[in-house]
Amino acid sequence: MIDAAERLLKEARSSISLSGLVNTITNEHTIESKHLLCDYEPKSLLHMIALKEKQIGKVVLNRDERKIDLSFEGGAEKWIKVPLIEDKAYDDYECAFIPINGETVQGLKEEFGVKTRLGIFLNSGHEVTKYLYEKMSMFDYKSSNIDMYTWRLFVSLVVNKQNTYISRDINQDSFEKQFQNRIEHDILSRMSEDIKEALWKRIDRNELIALLKNQKVIIYDLRDWLR
Repeated sequence: MIDAAERLLKEARSSISLSGLVNTITNEHTIESKHLLCDYEPKSLLHMIALKEKQIGKVVLNRDERKIDLSFEGGAEKWIKVPLIEDKAYDDYECAFIPINGETVQGLKEEFGVKTRLGIFLNSGHEVTKYLYEKMSMFDYKSSNIDMYTWRLFVSLVVNKQNTYISRDINQDSFEKQFQNRIEHDILSRMSEDIKEALWKRIDRNELIALLKNQKVIIYDLRDWLR
């Protein structure tokens, strides 16, 4: 609805606001904010300036209307942003956002996270998110380049679209082989031996494989019309 209204306002000259247009043609008050950033692009210089010194506050998923609302506010950060090591041939997850103090994505159920234009926001109540947050203290990613890349590598292995496609109805050995073939080999092949060695010194590989096998790691995506 909002995307369609944005395109309409670009084509037709009118003094009506985007929120006014959407709220006029829907039965419920869809947009409540007085300050709405339209057609948001994370890499736009103007949008970066507009959101300077503002942090992501609320993330709200509306399943019925198939929309995701993000609000920005001042103050301390509530989410840790992790740039992912990706392969665009397989997925388009650029960043993951890990909740710092149990911040929730409103509207999520059993899903691991939700995909937005900014990246993947993880569900604080999910066991895999709790695992990532627990292991985070093992990486001095703010001061050490090796730790920073190792932390990114670790999160990229976990927050990966290909994890969704590996069957959980197989035994541990089969799951491990599929994980290695689909994800681990591709991502680790682009890292130095020092980074890989640092990763497996901190992370128990068997523990990681077992966790991923026993948990659903589904990412809610508005483009997935089967959900």
